[in-house]
Amino acid sequence: MKAVIRQLRDYVATARDIAGHDGVVILLWRVITKLLSPVLDLDCQILFEIDLSQPVEQRHARVECRIEPGTEADVDELLEMRIPSWRLGDAEELSDADEYRLLLVERERARARAGARVYMRQWFRAGEKCFVARVDGEIAHSNWTRFHGCTPAPRREIDPQEGEIYTTEGYTVPRWRGKGLHEAVLSHMLRLYGPSRTTHSELLPLATSTSPCATASPGVGVRTGHCEARRRRSAKALVYISGMCWVISTVTGSRVSR
Repeated sequence: MKAVIRQLRDYVATARDIAGHDGVVILLWRVITKLLSPVLDLDCQILFEIDLSQPVEQRHARVECRIEPGTEADVDELLEMRIPSWRLGDAEELSDADEYRLLLVERERARARAGARVYMRQWFRAGEKCFVARVDGEIAHSNWTRFHGCTPAPRREIDPQEGEIYTTEGYTVPRWRGKGLHEAVLSHMLRLYGPSRTTHSELLPLATSTSPCATASPGVGVRTGHCEARRRRSAKALVYISGMCWVISTVTGSRVSR
């Protein structure tokens, strides 16, 4: 029962996080997509496009960290960060019904990890770059970069053109959120790869897809907007329904924030 209570507390904390960073409307959207998930794969994302014609300022995290490239050898650690293993604790404290429910959850978690492992390996082999921020030696944040010329890969609907760079999959471990890790890693990547390119695009998920690899830390778009507030950019809303993708609107302006 203690494990179930801890899980409920995690759900409440996540809901509070989403409402605080993204607003109540986005929280309701995520609840609706979750309720429809058994019959419909519904997802909506915002694609930010930022001009890279000017130098990018290096942002610094508010916690000591080391930013470095990730490799295929880091896949297991990246998975543990994104989809942590279930810790049952003292199984003797669980009723038979609770233990059965937790085992079902763990089976789904194992299935998600297996799928995510395949995706990550394919992203590396497609030529994408992954950067991580390590705090006390452990990965606290990861982000992926895709370029023109990368081979096709799953869950990559955006195909960068020549001179473009595309970043996605930004994720921060919950206990390290709010420390500026996303800004630090993103600006590091753009300073490293951006000078030879003209445009940077980044997806901000509005709803968690059925794949854990589609999620991002709350507020990623707001923080990116603050990091590049003086750059001109456009924002496109992308809607995914059962694997199909549509661009439903485009808004251009000098700043995108909420």
